[in-house]
Amino acid sequence: MEKLTARCSDEEYEKLVAYCKQKEKTQNTILCWLISTLIVR
Repeated sequence: MEKLTARCSDEEYEKLVAYCKQKEKTQNTILCWLISTLIVR
């Protein structure tokens, strides 16, 4: 497992926090899910 540090605006962070709370998931789970959906060409 690797560590990841991300920089985002306060607004982006608040969106992440709200989404995690709504879905009852951790920030780590949501970020890993988002990364796994990326398509590499």
